[in-house]
Amino acid sequence: GKEPNRNLKQYQNALEASVNNIPVATLTATDKTNNAQEIVYHTRYQTKAAWPHIKQGKHTLMMLYLPHLMSLPWASKRKVIPVGGFRVTAGYATPVVLHHPYEVKAVYSTIGPLEWLEPPPSSEHLPDVLYALTGRGAASDQHWDVPPPASWGAIDPYNAGKMYSRFARLIQIADKLGQESAKMELIERLAVRMTIWMNWKLYQPQNRLLYDQSWGGVVSCGCTYTGGSLNGHCANNASALDCPSLSNPNMDFGNAFYNDH
Repeated sequence: GKEPNRNLKQYQNALEASVNNIPVATLTATDKTNNAQEIVYHTRYQTKAAWPHIKQGKHTLMMLYLPHLMSLPWASKRKVIPVGGFRVTAGYATPVVLHHPYEVKAVYSTIGPLEWLEPPPSSEHLPDVLYALTGRGAASDQHWDVPPPASWGAIDPYNAGKMYSRFARLIQIADKLGQESAKMELIERLAVRMTIWMNWKLYQPQNRLLYDQSWGGVVSCGCTYTGGSLNGHCANNASALDCPSLSNPNMDFGNAFYNDH
């Protein structure tokens, strides 16, 4: 078929016009419409100059949009660049150019209450799910927790996030089964585990999050892990900004090097 990225002149021009403009924050809001099944989602990007010696001005802002964003009925103007994108596991990432004030409005159709991500278990299996959740004493899923090193931040945020998603799944199951006590126990434990990342000054996890002043976004300091599964710790000192992820592209899955944050 036709090769979409053979002539990149249009992409090059758009990139050159946007190269000094990077997003550093977003302002978001939602509005109702006359249609009870619709909601308008507003996003305005705050930007700054990538290089201080270049005057900021009102440059264009280039973003990459995944298919689920491209398919929305946008209520604001945008310029789609048909070349220069690339494919990821979620589909084709399309370059989109925004003009000052860098605001987009997307209209969503509501779908009602969110259900389980897959069909709920049949009635014959519900007793087994409930037993796994609450019926096995200390081994019940309602008492599940992260490994000890992860509880003090000796872990990368990628794998920590996968553990937190397990909490979320168990919370959803407990809610569906009407197990309020198990649900609240899991929510409270999840809140504690996430708070160590959000309040570094108070909890000082061994791997800390940092704000990337060059490109915006959040990256991790990195953890030079040492020790076993119960007493592991980070050999580097995050308190002193001894951050291996800033010099090693293989640390924390390249979190501080390539732009997925």
